[in-house]
Amino acid sequence: MDKNIADVSIVVANYNNGKYISKFLSSIVDSTYLPKEVLITDDGSMDDSISQIELFSSKYNFIKLIKFPTNRGFAHALNEGITSASGQYVMRLDPDDCVDSERIEKQYNFLESNREVDIVGSNIVYFDSLTGERIFNSNVPLAHHQILQSFQSGNCGIIHGSMMCRSLAIKQFTYNQKNVPAEDYELFSRMLKAGYKASNLSESLTFVRVHINSVSNNLPFDTIKKTFQLKSAIWNTKSSYFTVKRTHLYLLYYRKFLFHKGMYRYMYLFLAVLFNPMKLFARMTPFL
Repeated sequence: MDKNIADVSIVVANYNNGKYISKFLSSIVDSTYLPKEVLITDDGSMDDSISQIELFSSKYNFIKLIKFPTNRGFAHALNEGITSASGQYVMRLDPDDCVDSERIEKQYNFLESNREVDIVGSNIVYFDSLTGERIFNSNVPLAHHQILQSFQSGNCGIIHGSMMCRSLAIKQFTYNQKNVPAEDYELFSRMLKAGYKASNLSESLTFVRVHINSVSNNLPFDTIKKTFQLKSAIWNTKSSYFTVKRTHLYLLYYRKFLFHKGMYRYMYLFLAVLFNPMKLFARMTPFL
């Protein structure tokens, strides 16, 4: 049976994800709705990524490869994909993750039915790359005012890899390479400040792989520092060094609690509680 084609351009930045990209592309091909196109910008990969992408593109003409001869950076690769996108909507995915079979259908239909919303995200599932075991689900704010408040507080209220957006909105902005890995916080903050509306679906529609090189498994202080610097510049609100450091330590230890096994994980939970007991309680609510 032929599948519905959603007027969606999936934008992907790839660098040396040959180990995962076949499963990633298979999850898109197996979706209930197919996208108009999948634009993969390869950022100078040195593994077998390109050969795997070309194999899929030879079978599915909606999968398109854009090649950078050398590594230019994540933000540049995303900007290239968004510039090339011809769909009414742009959807973000990372090539080491997998998409739920109904994500394209549900987000596309949501934006079609809710014309006042420009950006829609969702919750996600983090899973262990080695065992496939589910680690935990995210707990994102759902309503626009909650998402806006999250960004104004220095938090990213939309998970980057869960986003689908109206093309006319996102094409007015660009990712900034110098702000990676806080480039998504900056882009979404500027869109929200410009008046664009956002929403999150409560369902978990993307499976995010946690491995040694994944952003989810590492959180340097500079990332949080950069985020708060962007918060100050965009929202004109100041934060003390103590607030920035406390936020970093809370997130660092909370992630260690989530991503580690055995008795030590509860030591990490105790440390996270010390730095932000109220926020931790809110995050833990879905798991209680």
